[in-house]
Amino acid sequence: MTSTPKTIAPKRYCVDVTGNGESSTTTATLAEFSLDEAVARDILKLSAMARELKLSRLERFDNSATFHREVPGTPEAVALGEENDVPVDCTSLVVTGTDFYFRSYEKHSGNPISCAHESLSELASHFGIDVIAPAEAPELPKWHVLGAHENGNFFDIHVESPESFAAIGVAAKMLEEAGDEGDAQFFAVIPFGTKYEFPGDSVVDLSTVLDPEQKDVYSVPDSI
Repeated sequence: MTSTPKTIAPKRYCVDVTGNGESSTTTATLAEFSLDEAVARDILKLSAMARELKLSRLERFDNSATFHREVPGTPEAVALGEENDVPVDCTSLVVTGTDFYFRSYEKHSGNPISCAHESLSELASHFGIDVIAPAEAPELPKWHVLGAHENGNFFDIHVESPESFAAIGVAAKMLEEAGDEGDAQFFAVIPFGTKYEFPGDSVVDLSTVLDPEQKDVYSVPDSI
């Protein structure tokens, strides 16, 4: 007598959604999706490939996730009716060496949105898939990347990178993915933990410092 292989139910997710960029007017607050064993194995293979090739992530188009304002089925969602569903474009599945998530763009506003990152180990455990833990990579130096956004407000981005110039490249990519328009400026890269102080919240120009009304603020001497 042969036994029928046990079918494992898909793993279902209801996860938080965040918008990218300071001016985001994202309306989606959560996403739902379910993954069957075949998709789970694909995700784990992509993750292994990303680790082997030392890629930060692999991405493919995937419309499995649906985006909503309120949890479907709740009184709040029922009250919203069809408006509870947020239409999106270009949804993709993103897989890294340690986790995975969905990201998309809201159809009417064009705002980028991203789901919370989900654990690969939990996904594998649900389907009883054995996963070989990745070898620990050598710890990279940590840096403060200092600069200012287009509006002059300072930023301090913490990154890990082999050296300082590469740290700027990592920070630039992070700004791009956060919706920065590309007009940010980089001032310095210093080892993480180094003590420093910005002159306020935003860039200060020479004319401001030398303004007689600001003399006491900046302790400008009468002569040197």
